[in-house]
Amino acid sequence: QTVKLKGLRGLDATSVAVRSLATDGMKPVLMEKTLDAIPPEIPLFAGQSVLLLIDTQEPVTPTRSVHELRCYATDYLQDIEENEPVAFEFVDVPTGTGTAILRVSAGRENGKQVLPSSVKINGRTLAVPANWAGDDQVGRGMFFGAIEVAVPMDAVRETNRVEVTYPDSGGKVACVVLQVNKDDG
Repeated sequence: QTVKLKGLRGLDATSVAVRSLATDGMKPVLMEKTLDAIPPEIPLFAGQSVLLLIDTQEPVTPTRSVHELRCYATDYLQDIEENEPVAFEFVDVPTGTGTAILRVSAGRENGKQVLPSSVKINGRTLAVPANWAGDDQVGRGMFFGAIEVAVPMDAVRETNRVEVTYPDSGGKVACVVLQVNKDDG
């Protein structure tokens, strides 16, 4: 996948480097490379993290700020029952402009569906991604992983109800975290 870089045009870069961390399946692989200029895009492959290091002659003055806030549900470690929503409440959640991500962490027995069939916030159905953090964990007695679900900011309220539903019984939803990246202008 290629990530297009925005907002870097016009920077007077004195040096540019890219660092990447990935795995070859057995061990971590760290790479660092010096670049001649700020690239317009960076290629990424599954499981890779990339950091772009840019030095400038003068300090860069931010034109806006984003505050990352993590809100934790009032409940945790809830049993999963077939087609029954597992509910979580969030209070004192910041609203406004920005982005939000819901992180759902669950432990499932082998042979059970890893991804939920449905995730809702305040009655609004969210798109469940096809991937998760935690790999397939072949050879383990139980799966434990997390999914990140994008949440439209217009769905976020000061008090929120999240419902996670699985198509089969077994395991637990360990926790649900709502991350709000509030744009402060």
